[in-house]
Amino acid sequence: MPDRSERRDRTTRAGAWQEAPAAVSLEDAATAAALAREVATPFGFKRPAAELLARFGGDTPDGRRRATAALTVAGIAADPPLDTVKPQQWVQLRAATAVPAPAAADAPPPPRRSRRSLRPADVAARHAPTGPVTRERRFAVGALGLGALLVLLLAVVVLRGTIGGGEDTKGVLPTATAAADVETATTPPRTVVLRIVPTEASYMCVADGSTGAKLWEGTRTGPYTVRRASLFLRIGVGTAQITVDGRPLQVDVAPSTYVLTAAGVRPAAGRSACAG
Repeated sequence: MPDRSERRDRTTRAGAWQEAPAAVSLEDAATAAALAREVATPFGFKRPAAELLARFGGDTPDGRRRATAALTVAGIAADPPLDTVKPQQWVQLRAATAVPAPAAADAPPPPRRSRRSLRPADVAARHAPTGPVTRERRFAVGALGLGALLVLLLAVVVLRGTIGGGEDTKGVLPTATAAADVETATTPPRTVVLRIVPTEASYMCVADGSTGAKLWEGTRTGPYTVRRASLFLRIGVGTAQITVDGRPLQVDVAPSTYVLTAAGVRPAAGRSACAG
């Protein structure tokens, strides 16, 4: 038969077992996990206490204990607490938040330094060159700036040429090529070129149209070419091949006399030079 001290130890162990909280069953843990997912939604969980306690066995001390233990394990807080709430009251479930640890008292906050508090010396030091400015470095910087300027000027010229294609060109000097073309078109040549290729022995007389001096007179079988400001020509055979400034001259009647200028060819019958 056990003695008095053994019976006292058994009674103490039984009281300790009755006071220890019961473990959360798998069913209650699953119910609490489902509530945790519902709490995480935008609508959350807000129901009468009787509906919540019904999921854990009903409105009984054991049901309230089971609900409190399962929600605590799932990280859910009930407002108001389930041990004091009345069945007709509404319960708001929310995720339990951990209380942040207090900051150390001996750690002062870092000083805040505004931009206005920067001293001029600090600003100068921030923008100071990292090394000595050598002659080569100055030359490189200058060349880089000059290159950028040339690129900009080229872009402006191209842009003006593209946009200003339809602008009025009055008062703009023509280019050298355009000026030469205009002069050639408006100013006749100052000399005339005569070329004679006889097909047989031919009499011809050629004289300077300005002075009247004879340049050639006689019978000729070979080609003859002369250049003057103006010329007199008397030809005795109509079969000779004659060109004036590259244009053919057709002799219909032989002998015939002509005045040759850069402006053209005209008959010159009765002129004293080369008159025969």
